[in-house]
Amino acid sequence: MSSRDRVYEVVADRALPWEDGHPVRSLPLDPGYVRQHIVYGGCFALADVRDTLLEVFGRDEEDVDGRMDGDSALFALAVTDDGRLLLDSPVFSACGWAVGRALSPGPGGGRWLDGFEEDVQPWLARAAELGEPPIPKTTHATEGSEQLIDTVLPAATDNVDGTAVPEADSEQGEDQAGTSVGSGRIGAKDLVGFTRDLAARWGVEDALRPFGLSSAP
Repeated sequence: MSSRDRVYEVVADRALPWEDGHPVRSLPLDPGYVRQHIVYGGCFALADVRDTLLEVFGRDEEDVDGRMDGDSALFALAVTDDGRLLLDSPVFSACGWAVGRALSPGPGGGRWLDGFEEDVQPWLARAAELGEPPIPKTTHATEGSEQLIDTVLPAATDNVDGTAVPEADSEQGEDQAGTSVGSGRIGAKDLVGFTRDLAARWGVEDALRPFGLSSAP
């Protein structure tokens, strides 16, 4: 990992890297740099994907790859340094979605792997509405600036029941680089709730056990 990369766990009652009080706010920035934050939500172990599919399709010792390790995530998105979503940034895991489909309706359901693009559309719309009502505009990247990347990960929770979606009542805008951004400032509760609800909707709370990770630079 580069010394410029840092990973932080998202905890509902703690400041995020784009909020006052987070340790990263005290770190100096080189001239010409601006921070951008990448959020990985609903992290899961690839070994759990393997184990779930083996349970669904049956075990065949020749097909088991013991090297399958590492982690992935149900979604990822980018946030500006004042906490606003970059609207074209959210991406969703076809792997995580497919695990849910393997469990229900299951491979006996015919076109059971059809519909991923359609299924993620409501979540793209919901992601665009994450955050509190509008915040004053602040300085973002200027021409010729480079970006520092901080990674933040929603923490594990004891349950995966759905929670209410916060509303964003104002119009969306653009940062100074011309990138479309959301209208609200995203908080930890927004991210944790979004992660819980997505895992529940895809039916992977038990199979993939989405969790958060953190590591030092």
